[in-house]
Amino acid sequence: MRNKLLIIMMTLLAIVTMGCTSNVNKKDGLPKKENIPVKNEVKDDEKVKNDEEKMNEFKSLTDKDADLNKTIKFIDENIKTVSDKNASIMINKLEELQKLYLVKLEDKFASGDTLQNKLMKIDNIENPGIDMDKVDVIKDKELKDMLIEIRDQGYRIETTEGMYFPIINYEFYKRYAEYVTDDVKDYIGIMSKESNEAPAKDAGLVISWKELVTRALVQEKFIVDYPESKKTEDIKRLYKNYRTFIFRGLDNTPLFNYDTKLINDEAKGEYMEVVKKDSKSKLITEIKAFVDILKKNEYKLTDEVEKFRNDKGI
Repeated sequence: MRNKLLIIMMTLLAIVTMGCTSNVNKKDGLPKKENIPVKNEVKDDEKVKNDEEKMNEFKSLTDKDADLNKTIKFIDENIKTVSDKNASIMINKLEELQKLYLVKLEDKFASGDTLQNKLMKIDNIENPGIDMDKVDVIKDKELKDMLIEIRDQGYRIETTEGMYFPIINYEFYKRYAEYVTDDVKDYIGIMSKESNEAPAKDAGLVISWKELVTRALVQEKFIVDYPESKKTEDIKRLYKNYRTFIFRGLDNTPLFNYDTKLINDEAKGEYMEVVKKDSKSKLITEIKAFVDILKKNEYKLTDEVEKFRNDKGI
């Protein structure tokens, strides 16, 4: 039950791929340089005045009953003209508004079976999920219009246990990554992976144990690099979930076999590779200590192994 709750938290946290894959640099996943508008070259005093004017406009726009569409339009038109700190304020506010509106969207998706049945009919059986890049060709006008609006507001549709629900699509934020501070840029990178491919579905892992550790290390680095960032608490919560997955697994992908109590072979192989790394990472240090105890216990789940996990708050 605990793992199931974690999966729901991860999926809802984590969140329409914009039809821009051709504009993405395969190396770093960010928009190609030639597709990013050049920031306005203005004198320092003009820049300060412009920042103040734009941020006052933005504040007025988003203070009460903010319209998500108007907010996105304003950011698209003005983010390149303000400082990276103010650009980050805009992006943080946009995420805040998206999370608020997400609650209303979730209610809409959960009310009645009509919408769920419609989505089921357009789902791709061979590659399950709703392809937001192709919603423009849906014949049902009402459904098409709704999905287009959701896509353009920075959401995508996820599915688990036969239910469809909206999540924030952090791939949407990559269009702004050039203009924000380093912490927000790295946050976008972390969350894009989460919304593009959630680590768990239906109480089981859907990424490899290697990818699980890789993502967790990136999250840990963010926490170390940006202790004062407004996004650090969000990443800490995400990292906590990943540590649980690493040391416990999930109901349908347990770290230890329910019958034999032996550790999952793939996980064991990955953790044995991790211990070879020379790193100051706290997570790697924990995995090394975990592997040492596992060796003593013939890689089985014993009281000693369980005590280690409990002592670490996992």
